[in-house]
Amino acid sequence: MHNFDWDDIRVFLAIVEHGSLNQAADYLAINQSTVSRRIAALEERLDVSLFERKRGSRWAVTPAGEQMLESAEKMNDFADAISRDVLSNSTDVRGHVTVTFAEVGTRYIAAPALGELAKQYSELSLTLLVDPNPLNLAAREADVAIRIGDVMPDDVLATQICTASVAIYGTPELHERYRNGEEGLPVMTWTVDDKLTQWLQAVMPNTRLMYRSNSSVAITEMASRGACIVPLSCFEGDRAEELERFEEIPIMAGPGLWVISHADLRTTARVRLVRDTLVEQLMLERDQIEVDPNAPRLEGSGA
Repeated sequence: MHNFDWDDIRVFLAIVEHGSLNQAADYLAINQSTVSRRIAALEERLDVSLFERKRGSRWAVTPAGEQMLESAEKMNDFADAISRDVLSNSTDVRGHVTVTFAEVGTRYIAAPALGELAKQYSELSLTLLVDPNPLNLAAREADVAIRIGDVMPDDVLATQICTASVAIYGTPELHERYRNGEEGLPVMTWTVDDKLTQWLQAVMPNTRLMYRSNSSVAITEMASRGACIVPLSCFEGDRAEELERFEEIPIMAGPGLWVISHADLRTTARVRLVRDTLVEQLMLERDQIEVDPNAPRLEGSGA
């Protein structure tokens, strides 16, 4: 263990998490041959097999690999802490910041806010990650996140902008059929939100839940083509020209919209700048995100 290489441990952890050379290589942004070479070198240095190689299926961790895993994870946490400590007192706004957000709201919330940020601070280098799963800020998978949810982690600085109102939308033709009392109309909802599905079934009990998706783009497109009725955040649904809001169904007070960053980076100038600018920009859009049920729809919308 005289020349122990931390990069080999990163490769080991990536294979454990993602289950294959290909996925580990994609996650680490290196080629597959490098991943294979590093894990082989680590196994040779340790004189053990860390994985059972199974072509076409997930690699299984051997008992020796499991014994190593806890210590490797501690090393990873320590390396992440070092990285945050180095950045914590940076006063330079130049440099790289990674911002992550879910697909929902990308077009109407995240993109406009980040566009204003990019125009104001050309010295910033931004990476924008659209991911349905919350990335790990402690592991520096991202520096700042725009996140929708009810509760945020304890180790972050979190600013709640508002709550994200949800309403029912469909084409005018489907809306008319619903108003006429037609039963069994098709509905689409999310795969990842049981609370929303329960609300949908409670307010529209005579419809049929036929489709699910984890993509707001897919849900909006299906609804716009007249295939189904959908629940959408008002900041998306009210802007969809082919759709109209079902005004007879009360708006649901949805989850909170937050801007968060890791607490250890609160004094890092460029991270603080990005976080504060996003908060400022999103605060300007609050009325379009947390909708007054009695407010008129936006001009140019489908209603």
